[in-house]
Amino acid sequence: MKTIKTFTAAALVALSMGAASTAALADSPRSHVRENSVERRLDTLDDRIDRGVRTRELNRNEASRLRNELRDIEKLSNKFERSGRGYDRQEMNILTSRIDRLSQKVAYNNHDRQTRRF
Repeated sequence: MKTIKTFTAAALVALSMGAASTAALADSPRSHVRENSVERRLDTLDDRIDRGVRTRELNRNEASRLRNELRDIEKLSNKFERSGRGYDRQEMNILTSRIDRLSQKVAYNNHDRQTRRF
């Protein structure tokens, strides 16, 4: 009998912890998740540009152009964030398409066989 009470108490504690974490997730706005996604993708692109420079797959001109475009996207993202409500669907679509195009440019320039000149 004592085992059943202990098991029941443990189950109640586990359920209450699960409910608390579910409530916390429900309170977090969906736009916050999207903002983190955009930030993560921008950080990844920055790392890819740095790696291209380090491995000499990008020359100075290519890296400069790509970084300028990355900076423009970051400025646009910051402008959208300042609205105070996160990204709406249209803003998210704009950012996603710009990031996708930049990602393609980074991949192309990393594999175009032009090397950095000294």
